[in-house]
Amino acid sequence: MRFLQLHGQSADLAGFGLNAEAVARALRGVASMGPVQPPRPPRLMRGVPGAIRDYIGREFHGAGMSLAGLRAGVMRCPDPWTGQMLETLGVFTSHSRGGMPAELLPLFYAFHSAAGGEFWLCLWGTYGKPVMLVMPRIELAVHDFLNHDALSTPAGPLLDGLRGSLGAFRALLSEAARPERPERIGLLDMPDNYGHQMLENLSGVQRLADEGLLPALEELWVTGPEFFGPVEEIFPELQGRVRRFASRWDLFEPLLRVRHRRLFRIGSNVFQQRLRARILAACPVAGRPAERTLRPCIAVTVRSSGRNCLNLAEAVGAMYRTLSSRTPGLGIVLDGWVFPESELVLRSSVATALSTPYLHRIQAEMAEAVAIRDALPPHTVVDNLIGLSMRESLGALRSIRGYLAHVGTLQHKLGLFTGTGGVVHGPTPQMSGIESGPFQSEVGSAPRFLPAAAVEDAPGKTARGERFQNYRITDPEIMAAMMQEVLED
Repeated sequence: MRFLQLHGQSADLAGFGLNAEAVARALRGVASMGPVQPPRPPRLMRGVPGAIRDYIGREFHGAGMSLAGLRAGVMRCPDPWTGQMLETLGVFTSHSRGGMPAELLPLFYAFHSAAGGEFWLCLWGTYGKPVMLVMPRIELAVHDFLNHDALSTPAGPLLDGLRGSLGAFRALLSEAARPERPERIGLLDMPDNYGHQMLENLSGVQRLADEGLLPALEELWVTGPEFFGPVEEIFPELQGRVRRFASRWDLFEPLLRVRHRRLFRIGSNVFQQRLRARILAACPVAGRPAERTLRPCIAVTVRSSGRNCLNLAEAVGAMYRTLSSRTPGLGIVLDGWVFPESELVLRSSVATALSTPYLHRIQAEMAEAVAIRDALPPHTVVDNLIGLSMRESLGALRSIRGYLAHVGTLQHKLGLFTGTGGVVHGPTPQMSGIESGPFQSEVGSAPRFLPAAAVEDAPGKTARGERFQNYRITDPEIMAAMMQEVLED
């Protein structure tokens, strides 16, 4: 099997007898439909860099392919040879994770072209944008992973997952004709990461609500932890239509057994104002320490594994000494790992923190919290949210004036739910090559990124490359100046 990357290798498609425009439409959706007027771009916060805005818009339109399938009742795909629009013959998934780099379900949609025979459209990720087109007769797979080597993961492992169950699914497709009324089922495949859940999973459900598509779902199948609480509490419109799976790989048998089920991945890539309001409505406004109401406070995040700042306590202490001279009484709120609402033990954050899966992580984050406390004047730390549930944490963050956060998930929660500005730090590749995550929202404001020159990497082997390596902050004075701008805003 040969791999071609749509980004940069599309000129080679003609050599296989393929229609390059049709392949682009198959993988990138309505935004690539040539003479068809592309839909309006999503509404985003102010100040999004142009290249990132374009990328978010492209992915937003690509994610709309699954929503269009739900609206029509069937997934459609252009014939890669002729461009004719075809309807899927059925959908299945993989029975195990295999060699894939993340626990996300691949969906494989079967199609048949009169010109080229059988082909497969693969969706893999947090939202419903196709990532790979497989054409067995010509031994070719075209994928749309940007900046990946053609043979690197996840393209290869995705193809292995397709091969592993292809025989069983081909046999299923040869059985009796499809019933007249297939079921329409949504898939909400939630990773163990609340940043992705808010930006790319629940935003898809809100997009269905905004487009009037929630009534079209017979059921919503949910896998993974639910950080923000049961989806039907956030979206009461779904009461009685949610089915949960203990393991995402448990979907293999239901899809293989019942051919007429039509499954649509639910997801998008822009966090909405309406979704923010829905989630916050379920969060308690619990009383916090009285000190919090009398002092200006900033939140400071801690992180216990991967992409760690090795001198965070020292840097926070230096930053605070500069800031406190201009903002008397400044308090610090510590924030870090929070528990999914779906995994609370006995409805108690304390019981959950003491449970086996989380105890080591909470101990590591609390040790970092103690180090930060000891680097500050007495009584500077006025609250500690590490080890609370998600809803408790969000309820307690409402009054902060700014934040200092590790790049990524921790920043997404603080930046988009509190409505305040902040400063983020991370390894130099993250500071010089800014990702789209902080900007994938209608609400909030973009963070200030510490200059790459103000951090020093601590190279080491990581499972996710150099963008996940540890580092040190070498210039806390620049960090303090940036945080002062946040406080003044």
